[in-house]
Amino acid sequence: ARTIFFNMAIYQKGLESKQSTLARFVDIGTELFAISATCSYASDNKASIELADLFCQESRARIEGKFRELGSNQDKLKRKIAKKVLAGEYLWLENDIMGV
Repeated sequence: ARTIFFNMAIYQKGLESKQSTLARFVDIGTELFAISATCSYASDNKASIELADLFCQESRARIEGKFRELGSNQDKLKRKIAKKVLAGEYLWLENDIMGV
């Protein structure tokens, strides 16, 4: 959570233009919420604790992956390609797919 707020402070208003980064932060926050809800729901029952532990381990792995994606991703290339798509540079592909 600290890392998310730190990055939000760095990007500030520019974060709204970084949709992929923002989506990763939302995914991380959702995972953190799911972890806390799972842990609070697990009872003193050994089976429920085992299930909660498994869920939390897998959730932590997904969170780590999202943090890795923050530093290493293809966002710039995706943005470049998206601009070309909007400019009509990939109409040949649309025409081939649609059979036009």
